[in-house]
Amino acid sequence: MKKHLILLLIFLGSACAPKPTALPTPAFIPMSQVNLETILVVDGELPQDLLPDIIVMENAVGSAAELDRADAVITQYFLLEGGEGGGVSVFLFESLDDVQAAFGKVSTFMDTPLVYELVGERARIENFFIPLIHDVAPIQGSRLIFTRCHALAVIQFPRAEDAEAMEKYGQRLDGRIQPLVCRAADTTK
Repeated sequence: MKKHLILLLIFLGSACAPKPTALPTPAFIPMSQVNLETILVVDGELPQDLLPDIIVMENAVGSAAELDRADAVITQYFLLEGGEGGGVSVFLFESLDDVQAAFGKVSTFMDTPLVYELVGERARIENFFIPLIHDVAPIQGSRLIFTRCHALAVIQFPRAEDAEAMEKYGQRLDGRIQPLVCRAADTTK
């Protein structure tokens, strides 16, 4: 009898125990409402003499039609002692096809891009040197572009010798934007 009573108490105790509940799934957020401002640059990521400057919600790369279709754009400029120091632009698209079209278009702006496999889903990287007239210093630097789900990121550093720092920055940025720009439905395609 004692055994039956204990079993009954165990059965009743487990029947009254709270049932596990499913965790709520995050609400669908349109790309136009994703806020990337606070995660574009984290302290200590840029070379010491390259400083974050103003943030704007505009296309700093060019006026290519594929980029104009972006649902949102954010650009963080960088300052280098004595002048402009490049920056980072992130373009957000609802359509994954538009992301790929924009990547293709921006890739055509690069002179000698190399495939880069350590960041994003698709990426290109290059060092560039543009000679100007004899009394004006040439424009030089490094550029990295990559896609991650609904985002296209374009990063430009003002010196070719900062390419390694730019690569590390790109990898960190990719990790921070991924949870904001990727949707569960994107992985099932």
